[in-house]
Amino acid sequence: MSDIKDEVLNPTAGDIRNVIIIGSGPTGYTAALYTARANLKPLLIAGSADKKTARIKGGQLMATSDIENFPGAIETSVDLSTWAYLDEAGQAEAIKDVKGLSGPTLMARMELQARHFGTEMIEEFVTEVDICSSPGEIYTVRTESGKEFK
Repeated sequence: MSDIKDEVLNPTAGDIRNVIIIGSGPTGYTAALYTARANLKPLLIAGSADKKTARIKGGQLMATSDIENFPGAIETSVDLSTWAYLDEAGQAEAIKDVKGLSGPTLMARMELQARHFGTEMIEEFVTEVDICSSPGEIYTVRTESGKEFK
């Protein structure tokens, strides 16, 4: 996979991107991860790291203390000793720490994974999206600071 970390971002020229993802909650990071793995060089516009704003990077999960409803997680109330088939398969040790995570921890892991595969991220707020009326036209995304991406 090519490394896009060294590419220069020139938003005033209206860079044309394969994929622009707006938002950095679980859905945004998942889209970023899979489009980056497909070599589509996504740009994720993440919101803000400033916790004083309602538009915080990481989405609503940043204010959630315990997440257990994602693939691979096991409810904290589950007694793994009753899962006999885990020991038979030699998996009990492997999953002993796969219980819930805090929202900020899960979002940090998702961000690191998306970045690892080449997602470019900026902390901005999207203020406008021009959706084209005819097929083949290019969408335009504008941010609060006046940057424009296509």
